[in-house]
Amino acid sequence: MKMPVMLHVVRGLLGLKLVLLVYWMVLLQIKIKEADARFMYLDVNSENLYSTFGYLEGEIYVRLIPALLAVTFISCKLYKTTIILLIVTLLQAIASKEVLSILIHLFMLIVVLVHRPSKTYLQRLTSKTEAANQ
Repeated sequence: MKMPVMLHVVRGLLGLKLVLLVYWMVLLQIKIKEADARFMYLDVNSENLYSTFGYLEGEIYVRLIPALLAVTFISCKLYKTTIILLIVTLLQAIASKEVLSILIHLFMLIVVLVHRPSKTYLQRLTSKTEAANQ
């Protein structure tokens, strides 16, 4: 059975989110290097700077990991784990208070929960599992 189009859309949106998060991570690393070169001689300012950059880097990782795992679990056809990770990403979007992000994550969750071809595709057992059960 081929992956339904709506599930491809969900994977594409999550993939786009991953690309943007990696892009922001690279930009953050460049900013850290620039700030390190500018404020190397100031010990007091550099400590505050590093804690701020560390917080931002941690926030990007917290957003990156569930989205990456959701894409992986959609590819592996794990329905319950995909639902859990999509709920986690929706809660992160709600916490960020970005309306567009909330709507996109809500759309992805509704597609996986309500769209019957997507649901049956994710709940379907792989051929290795079917052979082991027989």
